Amino acid sequence: MSVTIKRSVGAFSAMSNITVEMNDVALEKLAPGESVTFEIPKEKESIKISTAFTSKTFGVEDGETFEIVRNNLMWSVRFLICIAIVATALIPLFGDFSIIHPTIYFQLLFILGLAIFDMFVPKYLIRSTSDMSEKEQHWNSY
Repeated sequence: MSVTIKRSVGAFSAMSNITVEMNDVALEKLAPGESVTFEIPKEKESIKISTAFTSKTFGVEDGETFEIVRNNLMWSVRFLICIAIVATALIPLFGDFSIIHPTIYFQLLFILGLAIFDMFVPKYLIRSTSDMSEKEQHWNSY
């Protein structure tokens, strides 16, 4: 009985290491664009995909193929936090310089939020290729 897990390529995955674990034993580390097929001892098993600070556990069955893809919603939220940091930095330039002090607190809050978000929120999804359309499978192969 075997299961295949594929990691899509893309800018989101270039800097993170993704490890495939089963029963708290690391099976494989996946590089971008790499896939691994491994045997599972039972017909149904639990697999854990983890990065440095985040992990997701999901059930697999014999013969399934999964793909690790970018979670666009999480990347959009991250982008909005970055825009908020830039916007609060620009506010004093277009107004009264007396508001510099309060905007620094907002910037620190946004930077702290971004750091927490980057560390503890997974920015990837695990999708079964049987649930993906042909267009999505093709798009994620780049």
